[in-house]
Amino acid sequence: MASIRTLSCSVVLLCVTCSVVTDALNDNKILTSQSDRLKRLAEGVGKKLIVEPLEAELKTIENKARRQLQPKIEQNTQDVGCPAGYTGSDCTTPVCYNSSTINYHDGTANYGDDIEYGVSTTCNDTIFFPLDSFVNDVYISITAPGINLPTGRLVAPNGQKISPSSVLSDSAHLWMVKFGNLVNQAGAGIYSLTISNNRPSICVYSVQAPTTLSCDGGFVSDPRDDNVQTEAPQSNNGIRRSPISGVPSYLAFAVNTNNPYNQAFSVTYFFDGDIPKLFPVNARSGCGASNFVGPFTCSHLDYYHAKIRGADSDGNVWQRVYYFDCQPPPPSKAVDTIGRSANLQPPSQCHNDGVLINAGTADAFCFCKPLFTGNM
Repeated sequence: MASIRTLSCSVVLLCVTCSVVTDALNDNKILTSQSDRLKRLAEGVGKKLIVEPLEAELKTIENKARRQLQPKIEQNTQDVGCPAGYTGSDCTTPVCYNSSTINYHDGTANYGDDIEYGVSTTCNDTIFFPLDSFVNDVYISITAPGINLPTGRLVAPNGQKISPSSVLSDSAHLWMVKFGNLVNQAGAGIYSLTISNNRPSICVYSVQAPTTLSCDGGFVSDPRDDNVQTEAPQSNNGIRRSPISGVPSYLAFAVNTNNPYNQAFSVTYFFDGDIPKLFPVNARSGCGASNFVGPFTCSHLDYYHAKIRGADSDGNVWQRVYYFDCQPPPPSKAVDTIGRSANLQPPSQCHNDGVLINAGTADAFCFCKPLFTGNM
């Protein structure tokens, strides 16, 4: 009997040991993946200081958005005297001609959606960001090249310093911690994160949180186009159709919430140290993606990030960060009557609201709106 008990204990210990080793291996994979994610973001979005818009500028833009009421129903455009495809009291609300069903990503997966992302050139900064009632557990990551020992200090809206509930990594180049049950305990509001390094150097930081409020959509060249999801989903990223370089585009998106008072108010675009582009959110009618901003024209064939801000029904500011590429324009090829490629002169103008790209060069071509094609 004693030998059986000894064997049983050995088996239990072996199982526990295997479980611990497996968990440790899984944790290492997750941390390696997180470190790689931040490095890729830094390489893609850029390693220059990200300039944030002034709070007063944000408020001015968002006050404009607050006056854009969501249409309750699609109105008959002829009844209000608007041109076809538009409605509203001032005929500026687009009516979609191809309403889509939005596929929402799982904002609770992995470490959640990005709430804040940025680059510090000295790794000696204080960052302010909102946490809302749709998040609770929060993960903060800071990565720096070499042996720089990055770290951070979080302060709640009431001024109280918050200690991490667990440290996931405290290595020479990656500091990653979890603040469990943070919002339930410290409340929603504006938090501050002070980041530091053992010596001045660049570092990348991100704030992530599993959330039930997320945004999904993509870029379209016509504000009435609802075909906003043409690319494969990528974990916690909500933008699934990229803009074309040089083509004015609109980011159309939906907020995944059952409460109509949880509205988006502004979108800010960032690229590698450029002055941020800030837009108020407007409404569309008869669309799956009922919010839109723009037009926005990307010019760098590179990685951008968009920061979407809004407020919940209690007045708490919410913020989500998503990423997108600025895609090169497609090659322009004309075809003759028997199907062979024809060498046509580059266009100098475009018809039917087409956009002339690379004007005055041998590579000039027309980017056509939906339902149109051809050289001009």
